[in-house]
Amino acid sequence: MKKMHHFEIKENEKFFEQIFKILGEGGIYMWPDTLKTFTKKEDKLVAEDMETYNAIQEIVSLKYLRKRFSYDIDQYLNLN
Repeated sequence: MKKMHHFEIKENEKFFEQIFKILGEGGIYMWPDTLKTFTKKEDKLVAEDMETYNAIQEIVSLKYLRKRFSYDIDQYLNLN
């Protein structure tokens, strides 16, 4: 994927803020391009796997990534 312009990154962040506001706790958003999902848990959108989390890093700023996204390694390893 080519490097995104600042304005494109900001538009993505606005989009994900709207998704975050719409979803209730436990709600799921599916990324249409990849068919990967994020689940709203507390104040984060939790990626279904590390590949999905890594992909999101390419379209939002690092600051926004830390604010709004996470990856639950225990869930991936089925430890909870």
